[in-house]
Amino acid sequence: MNRFFKLSIVLFKNSLQVIGKKGKNSIIKLVLLFICLMMAFAPMVAGIIFFLWNGYDYLNQFNQAGAILSITLPVISFVIFFFGIFYVANAFFFSQDIENLLPLPFKPWEILLSKFVITLIYEYITCIILALPVILIYGIKSGGGVIYYLYSIIIFLTLPILPLVIATLIMIIIMRFTNVSRYKERFKLIGGILALFIGIGINIIYQRAILSSNSLSQILQTIAEGNNSIVNMGNSIFPTAKYASKALVYNMHLEGMLNMLLYLIIITISILIMVFLGEGMYFKGVMGVSETPAKRKKLSSEEFSRSIKQNSHIYAYAMKEMKLLIRTPIYFLNCILMNFIWPVFLLLPFITQKNLITEIKKMIPMITDPQYSGIVLAIVIAMGIFIFSTNGISASAISREGDKLYVCKYLPMDYRQQIIAKIVPALIMNFFGSLLLLIGAIYIFFPNIIIIFMIIILFALGALLISFLGILLDLMFPKLNWDSEQKAVKQNLNVAINLFIGCAIAGILVFIAFKFSLNLLGAFLVTGAIFATLDGLLYYVLSTQGVKLFKNMEN
Repeated sequence: MNRFFKLSIVLFKNSLQVIGKKGKNSIIKLVLLFICLMMAFAPMVAGIIFFLWNGYDYLNQFNQAGAILSITLPVISFVIFFFGIFYVANAFFFSQDIENLLPLPFKPWEILLSKFVITLIYEYITCIILALPVILIYGIKSGGGVIYYLYSIIIFLTLPILPLVIATLIMIIIMRFTNVSRYKERFKLIGGILALFIGIGINIIYQRAILSSNSLSQILQTIAEGNNSIVNMGNSIFPTAKYASKALVYNMHLEGMLNMLLYLIIITISILIMVFLGEGMYFKGVMGVSETPAKRKKLSSEEFSRSIKQNSHIYAYAMKEMKLLIRTPIYFLNCILMNFIWPVFLLLPFITQKNLITEIKKMIPMITDPQYSGIVLAIVIAMGIFIFSTNGISASAISREGDKLYVCKYLPMDYRQQIIAKIVPALIMNFFGSLLLLIGAIYIFFPNIIIIFMIIILFALGALLISFLGILLDLMFPKLNWDSEQKAVKQNLNVAINLFIGCAIAGILVFIAFKFSLNLLGAFLVTGAIFATLDGLLYYVLSTQGVKLFKNMEN
């Protein structure tokens, strides 16, 4: 057990290399990161607090205030599971410290639990943003006592465990059986994607089953009963969420203590199951994690000539970057897949609830009303900007070079061309992400061809803006000192700052549309003018100052 604690401490210290080496600069970076995170999530947290504060008063009229917990805790558990898939894949299988740990005298469960603890620590950030406001507001509004807050502390610290255990077990099982091929990297990539979609698929099927088993009349009858009866209807693939909400709602009764006991028993059993399965399967899943196949074929002069194609410098370099992003599991999961996951995540409610599309289509006359169409356009573009800023391709374009940056100095193309080529993959993936979002919008709302044309133009300008901002940040503050691809992307401050800027731009667009009640044409012209101006300005900066930064950059 002592080795487990020491290993956990070492892995945690290693994971904090996002702030670089010790010293004054690292403290400044840490402070900047904290400020950026606070500013990025402040509007979201404020919105959650406002919604919950007023929602409690409304539900309390029917004596159903406990529904706040029974509804939000399962949702939070799913969000933790969703991000946990990526965290587990990166920490357990794609981190390069695995090869260093395998020869050491550690048992599988010690490595497994140490990495689980590190992943759990990062999930607490999600809990602070989503779960903490829910627990505190319910406690304040309901006048919770000492027992309530004691239960709250325990639940806050343990709520991410079951979702993370499920994510870990899915990844361990899939990686164990997809690691049998000599094409390990390819199969690990497929395994990571498969694990993510298995989790989402299970949630979709479960939600449909729950919705079909509870008719509208049953729900209305339960609400009319009062006495927080709707809490007993709460269901989820994470049973701990249900027991946690009941423990908090009935904290002063025996029922609350029993639910708390059941909650802790399930948490304990889930950890034991993970350790038991991991003991026998984890090492087999990570054996030879760094091995790659090699093809050796002797080519004749004629075959060699046919295999060579001459392309433009920018095209060739952009395709090289694109292949690197696709072939490297860490880059693929954190840069490529994000462009497809977020549109699916946004459209997920329409997939799980058949009647939702019908209800939304009833709102089409209001949405197409000239009074609101400009606001709707701004919201759609804001969603696109958010998706563009989540992939991190351009914001890590320079950092991904790492200690091989010197190679860029010898390439037969100038620095401006290299910068443009590094932006192209981001634009390509932004195109596919926005295309999915646009297809979903067309299927649900059936907008006319003029609105579709406006959305396409603004998406293109917005994708350029986010890509220019991302690579400019990475030129100014590159993270070149890393020993695993995970640190170049997941622990890169530039990716977080670019996401914050994207969220800020999205929020400003919606604010302007609401503040000035812009119509459709007004929203299009204002947004287009802002984007085009910033795109032109940033292109000039990249072509001048950006080139100088790249030229003077050293490893």
